[in-house]
Amino acid sequence: MKNISSRIGARLKRVFNDPFARIRKLPRYTPGEVVIKGNRIAFPDAPSFMAIYDEIFDKHVYRFLSPQPAPLIIDCGANIGISTIYFKQLYPQSRVIAFEPDAAIYAYLEKNVAAMQAQGVTLVNKGVWSEDKELEFLSEGADSGKVASGHEKTEGKTTRIKVERLSTYINEKVAFLKIDIEGAELEVLKEIEHKLPLVENIFIEYHSFENREQDLDQILRILTRQGLRYYIYAPTTLRNQPFVDKASYNTMDGMLNICASRS
Repeated sequence: MKNISSRIGARLKRVFNDPFARIRKLPRYTPGEVVIKGNRIAFPDAPSFMAIYDEIFDKHVYRFLSPQPAPLIIDCGANIGISTIYFKQLYPQSRVIAFEPDAAIYAYLEKNVAAMQAQGVTLVNKGVWSEDKELEFLSEGADSGKVASGHEKTEGKTTRIKVERLSTYINEKVAFLKIDIEGAELEVLKEIEHKLPLVENIFIEYHSFENREQDLDQILRILTRQGLRYYIYAPTTLRNQPFVDKASYNTMDGMLNICASRS
């Protein structure tokens, strides 16, 4: 009985001490603010914020080791800045270049980084691509905005965004390169392959879309060619019975996290 009471007490303590209890009750696409790690963070959507926070601050998926006190970190798909805040707390003297093409989401990124009052952060209101140009962009309103293609252009309102070559920014050793760009990962990896010898650690969120050819094999071949050893895992499960369950999310039928480092 004592053990049962202890477990119940511990559970109640977690519930009442949960700093995100109020946020968890918010409906989708309801803006809000919360203080995390001493920083006031604004967000456009509570569920996506909680998912990002869990992955970055609870699971520490971006944690890496560097012998340099001021490593260069490139964050492609910075969203509202949770990853940028994490990187600056992990390495306070680091230099971070953060890309976010969605104008509405970029406003949150700008506000959150300004509230952090961190030095050495460069924000870029553009996407990364294989060339410098403008593309149609489908904004989802939270963390799943993507370059529009095919029938996706009819799924919602698209805007024009500026994109540029990522290789332009890789001219010295990059301690950590994060690529979370909702399906444009192969396009960018092919463009920067000649610069990958300068990259020590790379995180890629791979997206498989129902209406597109899968290209995971090409991504892995690029990493292998450039001497990077990878580890792959699924951050979430879309299908419990994959041979009969054809569930998808925002036209994605699969998602994987790829973490690769030099031996």
